[in-house]
Amino acid sequence: MLALKEPIPCSLFPFDSVQCENLEGTVHRICKDSSKPGDASNVQKWIVQSTAAFAKNLLREVDEELRGQEVTFEERKQRVNAVSKPKLLEAFRQLVLENGHSGDMARYMSDENVLCAISHRWSAAFPSWKGGASVGDLFATSPGYTLHGQGRSFVHPLSRFAACGDYLVPANEADGIEAAVISGIAAADGILKAEHL
Repeated sequence: MLALKEPIPCSLFPFDSVQCENLEGTVHRICKDSSKPGDASNVQKWIVQSTAAFAKNLLREVDEELRGQEVTFEERKQRVNAVSKPKLLEAFRQLVLENGHSGDMARYMSDENVLCAISHRWSAAFPSWKGGASVGDLFATSPGYTLHGQGRSFVHPLSRFAACGDYLVPANEADGIEAAVISGIAAADGILKAEHL
């Protein structure tokens, strides 16, 4: 997450969210967190999510750097955050500078304008399936579970349990909020069809 002292004017960068098509690059998506309804802060905040390829390479780089050292999970996580933060910040700057309107954009992208930059390693950010199987496929053989929306959600009527989420939708189909909506609709359909819920 990135917070700016002086917000980037909409006249220079008129986007609340940008998703990058180059999934081999550094940034997958940026979102203006402060554009959410009800955000009363006076600080412009941005979420910068890396691509899966960047995250994988970064973890490999840190593992090679720490090879042979005894480090805790927390120490490794801190090192990953320390290495990723400047790289993601620079990628954010480049993305905004390349896609924004001309003007004094460099002023908003300067180190002096960055109030705070926090890096967070979100282990579940890039769900993946081995051998083409989805998470839903794992429940297909479990007694009592019924799959809905082509395995995009699952419902267990007897225990009154339903699950949905972006992790149930293969990444080549959709991701992020779109995947969560697809799965949520499938779960709602499953709940409506269940006899015991």
